[in-house]
Amino acid sequence: MRGKVFAVVLSWVRKFCRTKVTVCPEPTQFLQIARCALLAGQWQQAADAYTEANVSAPADLYHAGFAQVKLGDTIACLRLWQQLDCTHPDFIVQKEQVSLLLIEELHCHLDKNPLTQETEVRQLLEEFSLAYLPSGGGLRLARLWQEERLEEILASADETDWLQPTALAVQAKAACQLMMAADITIPTAQARHFINCWLSLLFHPEAGPQSEPQRQALLDFGADVLRRQAARQQDNGASLHRQWEEELALLRRMGRISAMPILTPALALQAKIADQLFTLIQKSRDAFADSSEWMAAGAVYSSAAQALLLVREGDYDGAMDTLSELEEVDDPFVAWSAAQVRTVCGLHYLSNGQCRKAEQILINGPAHWTAELEQQLLAAIERDDNQDGTALAACLGILTLLPENAETGAVFCSTLTNQVVRLRSSEEASPKLLAAAMRKAVVLNPNDDFSQMIFDQVRRDLALTEISEAFDRDCFAEAARIATASRFPQAVEQFFETARQVAARIERGDYADQEAAVFTLNELLDSVSLVDSSHGAVRRIRRVLDGLRIEARHESL
Repeated sequence: MRGKVFAVVLSWVRKFCRTKVTVCPEPTQFLQIARCALLAGQWQQAADAYTEANVSAPADLYHAGFAQVKLGDTIACLRLWQQLDCTHPDFIVQKEQVSLLLIEELHCHLDKNPLTQETEVRQLLEEFSLAYLPSGGGLRLARLWQEERLEEILASADETDWLQPTALAVQAKAACQLMMAADITIPTAQARHFINCWLSLLFHPEAGPQSEPQRQALLDFGADVLRRQAARQQDNGASLHRQWEEELALLRRMGRISAMPILTPALALQAKIADQLFTLIQKSRDAFADSSEWMAAGAVYSSAAQALLLVREGDYDGAMDTLSELEEVDDPFVAWSAAQVRTVCGLHYLSNGQCRKAEQILINGPAHWTAELEQQLLAAIERDDNQDGTALAACLGILTLLPENAETGAVFCSTLTNQVVRLRSSEEASPKLLAAAMRKAVVLNPNDDFSQMIFDQVRRDLALTEISEAFDRDCFAEAARIATASRFPQAVEQFFETARQVAARIERGDYADQEAAVFTLNELLDSVSLVDSSHGAVRRIRRVLDGLRIEARHESL
């Protein structure tokens, strides 16, 4: 009832002012109405009366601003309070709170067009010296945004409170502006920062767009901005696209199972909400298509998240340093992450030609066999320019990870065979390595006749080499076993030919110690007899041996 009385009185006063031009009411009349309306909680009537009264007294200025902020007009409130020279702590706190409300309003206004810095917004920031955000910490983001100091905004990312919608919005818009304005390739870290901020903003329940069409339009725009920038980064462009796609899919799914702010893994770590998101994923198994998708989502928010981020940032050595600790944690998500770190680090070194290092990483702990690893391994085998086959040896080690049911067995078989043919012609690669490579090749594709033929050839080469090496060490029994086990006639022929050569050297007197010569011939005779006791080499060795014995008897007389 009192509110109606105040409204009637105020209406009458205004009408009186308009009609009785020569008789103006005293400001005190408006002040009395304003004060009464204020006590009654009639904020609109109070604000109107204070405006008519043209107040100047500090108390009236304060109450006039109070009425305006109650009506949601923070700008009018601050303009009134700007006239107050008051250092009372309570007033300072109230003024700061209203300033924070205004900043929130301004950035909500910017959200309608994130690519334009409206003149009105900049003027208001300047007018009220709004140089802070709800997150505090002296970030001065509002001032930096007003002055278009984008680099400084991004540089303050480590101090940003990512749970504050305003701070997230400023960072996202600054990153977007920088991406659009850059005529040259910007650092990859800034491009990744754009992805983190832009996606997290668009899926934020408070700061993001309220409708899916609006979100999709902004997503399309962001993807186009990233595409243009990634085109300039030949080495990292694919990685940036992959990050965008993976984190977009993750945030879409997370947004459907939670109403809390869903930040990308990097920002979630900084905001200290990664644990909450990890717990949410643990409880939401049914929201994911399969177990691998579920594990991958949980891994990026688990205690292994930092290691995965190091991999993404290209710090492979740093990521590897975390593995021993991660692999001791009894948690399936962390175990999955550790295997992922091994896989990606191994891929990196493999793609850079460091096949031996890649092998050590991939086979010395759990690793994932992936389509990318498969392609990189094929490429590494094909481009191996080492004539001694060292890279091929490392690739064979990595190939042990290939699942038994892999559909690319025939491709690997063909690739290995072609590489063995090349290395065999160089005569520098180890026959044992070539035989191991072909053994793997024919296992992967037993129906490949050409590979089987090459396998036979390298096995024959290996047998010949091993027989020669055994004779060089005077291991005649070992050479005999190799010749007997070999199904290649060339190996048996070489065995007997080498045995004849040994007997001939002894017969020529190459052994100064006659006793040692006799001992050697006895061992050689036993070994040759094991292979073929009727072979002519047996008779030759016996003749030489008999001659040495006769000579020894003569010398003893």
